Amino acid sequence: MKEINLESDLNLICVRAKSFPQGIEDSFKTLERKVPTRKGRECYGIYEENENGITYRAGMLKKTDDEDAKYGLENYIVKKGKYLGVTINNWKSNIPKIGQTFDKMVEDERVEKNSPSIEVYKGLNDVICMVKMKS
Repeated sequence: MKEINLESDLNLICVRAKSFPQGIEDSFKTLERKVPTRKGRECYGIYEENENGITYRAGMLKKTDDEDAKYGLENYIVKKGKYLGVTINNWKSNIPKIGQTFDKMVEDERVEKNSPSIEVYKGLNDVICMVKMKS
């Protein structure tokens, strides 16, 4: 695990998955269908546990302030600060490893409890799993 410092907030446009984990792929497909181009944008997955269960969002970096309204998407802000991160190479060949990695990360005493689990997709093969650290 390594420390990652986000120097500024990340403003995302997102689609909520209708279910977890079954709805994850569809949420990314819906996002890609609604936004004309992915070029130059990182994709994100955000997993949060709340009183209603689990919320998962597929997201990408926002390019303009009005994209959420323009494309009928919701906003989400990944807060700046220090995160614990683990890179998974060739994640598509071992999807369960993402959940297993987050399970280990949230047990680390440096992690802020109840913070979202953030997936940062780097190209088509790699994902960085991130969890916010205590301030």
